[in-house]
Order: sequence, then C-alpha cells, then structure tokens
Amino acid sequence: MGSIIRKTAVVENKNFSAIENTATAGIKCIEASGIDPSRIGVLIYAGLYRDDNIMEPSVASLVQKKIQIGLDISASNLAGMTFSFDVINGANSVMSAISVADSILQNDHKQFVLIVAGDAHPSKSDHKEFPFEAVGAAMLLGWDTDSLRGFHAVSYLSDHTNAESSFSATGKLEEFGMEGRSHVRFESDPRLSESYLRLNAENINQYLQRQRPKAIDFILSSEPVRGFSQQLVTMIDFQHPADGGVALSPQSIDLHGHFGGDIHTAAPIAAFDVLIPELKDRKKTTLLFSTVGSGNASACALYCV
Repeated sequence: MGSIIRKTAVVENKNFSAIENTATAGIKCIEASGIDPSRIGVLIYAGLYRDDNIMEPSVASLVQKKIQIGLDISASNLAGMTFSFDVINGANSVMSAISVADSILQNDHKQFVLIVAGDAHPSKSDHKEFPFEAVGAAMLLGWDTDSLRGFHAVSYLSDHTNAESSFSATGKLEEFGMEGRSHVRFESDPRLSESYLRLNAENINQYLQRQRPKAIDFILSSEPVRGFSQQLVTMIDFQHPADGGVALSPQSIDLHGHFGGDIHTAAPIAAFDVLIPELKDRKKTTLLFSTVGSGNASACALYCV
C-alpha cells in the first residue's frame, strides 16, 4: 500500500508568473480528478524560482488562496481546512514533497495531498536568459490499500566531493539595489551535464541494487539539457545477475521535445502527465522517477501504476 497519483495537470505558457501557473494547474488537476476539494488536507508548493523572489509568506498559501480551497479555518470546519507550506530542495523539490505527502497519507488515508510546482522569472516577465521554461504542474496524491501500487521510498544522494555546485542562483544587494525582487543571477559550470549524469546514475544504481525491481518500463527524469534522459539510461546498470540476469530496458521521456527546454521543478509531474495518456496497460507499468540539480543532489523513487 502507498501513495498513488490520482491526477496530474500541466499548464504551458499561460503567463510568466509561477504563482498563476501553479494555481491554474492546481485548479485544472482538482477539476479533472472529480474529488471534493474539501478533502484536500494539505497543499505543498515545490517550485523554486517564484514571483518577486517571495520568501514570506509561503508561496503555497498564495497559491491556496487563488485556488480557493480549505480557507475556512474556523473551529467548526476542522475537517474542511487545508494546511499549506513550501518544500524547497532545488530540482528535487517534488520528490521531497512526495516523501512528505506519503508520511501524511500514511496517517490519514481519507484525505488528499496536492503538490504544485513550476518556475518563472521573478520579474514575472519573459527573459531569454532565464534557463527554465515557465510551466506550472500539479499532482494530486491519495492513498491506496493495494500493496502493489504506489511510491516506494525516495532515495537521495548528494555529491560526496567538496566541489562547488554545478549550478547556482544568487541575488547581490549592492548590485541589484531596490530592483532585487525582480532580479536573479545564475552561474553554471560548463560540465554541468556531465556532473549531473554521473551523480544521478550513481544514485539510481545504488537504489536499484537495494530495491531489485522485476521491471522498469519508463524513466521519468529531469532534463536540464536536451538528451539528458536518454544518456542517463545508458549509464544505469539494469542487470541483476542474482535475479537470473534479467535486463530491464526502460524508455525515457523527451521533456525538451514536449516543452521546448528545461522545466526544472515541474519535470517529474510533467513527465508523468505526458506519459499516462500513451499507456495501453497502466496496471502493469513500473516507473522510475528521477531528479537531479544544484547541490549537486539527486533523488529517485520507483512507482507502480
């Protein structure tokens, strides 16, 4: 038994506001799910680059207000209120949010958790230099008593060297001045893709040695550069001699082809949203979610549809 994905939704090119995009995706997701919004006990915002570089209040609370769910906090409405908060872990934020959501759902099987993610330039305008596509994504999680379905434990691995992060974002007060809320400075190592691939593959290989799945049909991976997910597949050891030497041959999702660039925190949700309509037999599908980003840090988890 475990947390299962009830519905996902993605909003592309709606505008250049992370709050607007994720809220719109959240509304779309809830409406498509057909559930009563009052049953959403928790909303988690897992985006990173947000409007006006807001840190307080939580972006989740602002998205919650736009979606209009669980806003009545009176004592007589305890079962209908929604608790919202942000989870920030770079490109791995959605995977961390899934870990949190799973713990919540284990303790209350009747409620749902809504995770929203996406990035946009803090100025809420289009910038060619901004490295991410302005996409909003939402994932509704619920609980299932079927022991064969849902997420397995999430595995995390940070770069065990003392090297600087391959990618970083900063804001310099003396340079940006009063315009700091609408600015951000990025620094990227030219070997970023190589570093990310190595760490991501290492995390996945260690994870698969522990989990030893009988099948993996698709890898839903971050794609910081075009072709990243296809390269990642070639670096993973899918052979398990102890289990009879059966080789797993998963396919990957070309997120760059679908969205025109790196969609960063929205990647795991968007990859699932792209894949699901194409599946012929959902009940016999095993997925490997995988993310990697600044830190450097990687996360991965198996998911049985």
